[in-house]
Amino acid sequence: MNKKEAIAMDQINRKFEQLYRKLQVVEQKLATKADDIVLTMVLNQRHDMEELQTEIKQLKSEIGQLSVAHNYKRYTIKRTKNTKKPLKLLPFLQKS
Repeated sequence: MNKKEAIAMDQINRKFEQLYRKLQVVEQKLATKADDIVLTMVLNQRHDMEELQTEIKQLKSEIGQLSVAHNYKRYTIKRTKNTKKPLKLLPFLQKS
């Protein structure tokens, strides 16, 4: 290897090292950005869950108030026999 080739290889090695360092910086920035995105999503989900918990508490309170207003009467729907009556067609739906 002559002197020119040695200098060229040395320059190539330095450029490669610079490129490698830049790549490491980009990878670190990408990892940080991904972490930030995940953190933001988790915080948003937590906020949504807190809102839902508040709404559930409010609904429970309203149900309790309705129970008191109806003197704790609970209504149940009883199943009845299937007594279907034939449907009469409206005049405009009947075939002529």
